[in-house]
Amino acid sequence: MTACPLHECLLFDSCPKCGRRIKCISNRLNICHCGCDWREIDPEFLAADELAVSGRIYQLCDLLSKTLKEENESPLHSLSLRDFVVALTFIAGIFRNIAWATGRPSKSIKLPNRDLHELYGQAYSVFENWPHNFHQFLSKQSKGGFRLSPDDGKLGTALKKEFGCLYEHLFQDLDGAQFDFMRESFAEFLTARLKSQCEGPLGEPFPTFSDTDKCISIGKARRLLRISHRAMSDLIASGEVGFVIRNHGTTLECVLKLSDIESLKYKFEQSLTTRDLARKLGVDCEAVRELARAGHLRMRWRPAVDGYHTMKFDRDSVEELLTSGLIPNGAARIPAVLP
Repeated sequence: MTACPLHECLLFDSCPKCGRRIKCISNRLNICHCGCDWREIDPEFLAADELAVSGRIYQLCDLLSKTLKEENESPLHSLSLRDFVVALTFIAGIFRNIAWATGRPSKSIKLPNRDLHELYGQAYSVFENWPHNFHQFLSKQSKGGFRLSPDDGKLGTALKKEFGCLYEHLFQDLDGAQFDFMRESFAEFLTARLKSQCEGPLGEPFPTFSDTDKCISIGKARRLLRISHRAMSDLIASGEVGFVIRNHGTTLECVLKLSDIESLKYKFEQSLTTRDLARKLGVDCEAVRELARAGHLRMRWRPAVDGYHTMKFDRDSVEELLTSGLIPNGAARIPAVLP
């Protein structure tokens, strides 16, 4: 407790006259060793929003009637007293070095009451206007420079680099399903941010992903397409694959839309190499490359993406080229292939 919600004032932990810290053992309850009578000290009154933390603790202890509006409640208000304190101290520990994992944060807090009051008020504000404030908090904690595509293909590797102890403590030390609302909101934040970094091909909208869509892990998708992790990351970044980041209790996982992977696999199987395309069009390979550089052909796969050092071209773009009139009339038409 840092404030009294009944008298709406800030508590003090040192004598306003001599500055000596108040101890729990004293000969007189309200008089300092210097003779100052604390009953004569004018209290420092606080605004209603500054009493939110102390007020909630009083409510959980059945010492104060519930007066907060339901629509303004933060997700903290579904927690028990212990979990309420643990969640607040977890966020406060990110702002300042405070141990919280034991559930008894007072054992490791040596801050003056005024500083502690401001710190817990700052932590409480993270949970207000949920999840907007929480997402802003995550943005400020991000070290930046990471696009969730580490060389080893593990999402956790990038998140540890970017968020440090915030990510590790949230998913490894903050035990219990009662704290899943924070992990799930973290996953939503990452999904929205990664989508903002991706750009659909030719300005097309990003693939949608609903709860009913079948999903697949990045590892399984890579095995189906037989491509590297970096190539898979490029396909996600290009907006060709729908994805979502989901919470699995102790970790986060990026899953992909299975139908998009199957569509890419089919398009890969039907794509044409430079030599095959040149032979079917009745032109030489350099002419095919020139058409590609001019934007008349869409390259479905880049070098080494399919495991080979070769370019391949999307069959649909070849069909569009043939109907454009750029190829001589004598060129052979690419036969349609049904799935």
